[in-house]
Amino acid sequence: MWQEFQILLVLFIHLSAALQGTGDLYLLDHSNERHNLAILEISDEFGAKLDLIEDTIVHGKYRVCGTFQEYYDECFSFTEINHRLSHELELLVIGDKVVKMSLHWDGAIDGITPVIKEVGKGAVPESFKLRKRTMTYESKKKAERKNTGTAAFEEDLVEEKTFVQKNWKFIVLGVICYAFVSSGSK
Repeated sequence: MWQEFQILLVLFIHLSAALQGTGDLYLLDHSNERHNLAILEISDEFGAKLDLIEDTIVHGKYRVCGTFQEYYDECFSFTEINHRLSHELELLVIGDKVVKMSLHWDGAIDGITPVIKEVGKGAVPESFKLRKRTMTYESKKKAERKNTGTAAFEEDLVEEKTFVQKNWKFIVLGVICYAFVSSGSK
């Protein structure tokens, strides 16, 4: 338990130390008029802090845009604002850079609450080679007699075929071409 707490504490300190700076959050209406919404400030002392500039916004549909460090003037969400602001601003971080901002409605929140999430490396799936399995008529009948079906796990037997059995289509095509060419020269 104590180790988990220490790991979370180190992760939180790393997050707050790695990501620092200020930015702003604003809305654009249908006529591209800018409405300043909030100032986002992330520091060692306060963590993530969002100060609302404009509390009352006219009912309507808006594009939500934001700037933070190298994340410039990106409109990242489209929302309809009814009465009061009840949103969660999610900042997706890799290292010390914001890669994605998103705004989610949450009725339990009063105002806008910033949440910082750091992206980690995911699990690498185990790779294995797939093997194509084809069954002949005889092997299907044999599997039916054994009640194993087509999903029987046994080694495929390599059938030895003669040259004529393997290449009969090319031989027939060659004979037809020969007959056509020889009849045309007479």
